[in-house]
Amino acid sequence: MCLFVILAFAIKSVVLEMSAPATMTVSSRDQEVGMNMTSFSIAVRTEDDIVYYSDFINSQWGIYKVSLEGFYAGEKGECILYNTEADNLAYANGQLFYRNTPGSRTYLCRMDLNTGKTETIKKNPTSHYYASDTCLLFSMDSAISTSFSLLSLDGKYETSLYDGAFSEPTVYKGTIYFINELGHLCALRSGTNGEVISSIVHNKFIICDDVIYFVGVNGAGIYSLPLDDQNEQKKITDDTSYGFVVYEDNLYYLNSNDNDSLYKININTGEKELFDRRSFTAINLIGKCLYLCEGESGHVRIVLD
Repeated sequence: MCLFVILAFAIKSVVLEMSAPATMTVSSRDQEVGMNMTSFSIAVRTEDDIVYYSDFINSQWGIYKVSLEGFYAGEKGECILYNTEADNLAYANGQLFYRNTPGSRTYLCRMDLNTGKTETIKKNPTSHYYASDTCLLFSMDSAISTSFSLLSLDGKYETSLYDGAFSEPTVYKGTIYFINELGHLCALRSGTNGEVISSIVHNKFIICDDVIYFVGVNGAGIYSLPLDDQNEQKKITDDTSYGFVVYEDNLYYLNSNDNDSLYKININTGEKELFDRRSFTAINLIGKCLYLCEGESGHVRIVLD
């Protein structure tokens, strides 16, 4: 028991102080970009420029492997795990972590990429999670998530980090950010149970280059707020949106005022343009590509460079 307690505290201190890992499911220009764990994810980039992604091909789900260059070119990869409906892929320490989602179950699993061996490490339903080279951060799946937990990569040691309802969990530069039950933006740091850092960020948000981008009340407007100055709130657009990403100097967002079409707005100048007329349901950024969900086409890839 003493050994378990010591290990639990050791793991907890590691995740709260760690830097952003070299690989992450949702990445952009560098290793300091925030990762929103509630966004849909379709791929993982490793340090060897290999991408693993889940897809439905020939009436069968599977996990596929392809080079990063091939991934950008839309090439079909090599299937490394057949008959597995998976999402939320993440890479850490030579292992691929994913949620196996047959039916209504959402089991947390891992695959050893050297041996191909697979293992279920959490059988109770798991929701969004974040993988580093030492541990996994995850939350329990429910209508209102009620706790953060930390799990060692082998699944043997688990400890609770936060108790209470929350939403929009995001990891940025080794700190966990989330919206608490009162609708306030909190940071989970060592020795706290969620330090409130903003009372004006209430729901959907992302963090990029030390700036918080968030939607206003009821989704009206998109705003920016520096992490280190809570008095410098700036409205970027009046449009309503629940999905957006930042790439270089531009914010790409699904405009709810225009049938969820894809819009682009320059963060510095405010210049706005319609980018894609189709109606999308989700938006994600992986490397230099936008990945979106669209009713007729499924996943849509848009290269930004």
